[in-house]
Amino acid sequence: MILATELSAELFVDGRRRGQRAGEDLEWLAVNVEDLTFEDERFNYIVSSLGVQFAPRHEVSASELVRLLQASSEYFIILDLKHSFKPSHDAHRPVRLP
Repeated sequence: MILATELSAELFVDGRRRGQRAGEDLEWLAVNVEDLTFEDERFNYIVSSLGVQFAPRHEVSASELVRLLQASSEYFIILDLKHSFKPSHDAHRPVRLP
């Protein structure tokens, strides 16, 4: 099963359309990446495409993703550096994970 999440349910329409074109049947849930309502170690893989990037507290949202992963699992965080960071942001500061 592939579970897709988004903060705004309005974006589900486009996401569903893209999933159908790719031949995937996705389950969609509206959630906040800083407060995910899943039990610990629920997922084998997590891919975050912009979710962590645009969250106000990167450490909190990244820690949530790590909490949800089963031991020896993998996660991927996709960043769009060209369009998201302003000079006032410290884009090179590492995020500490548990």
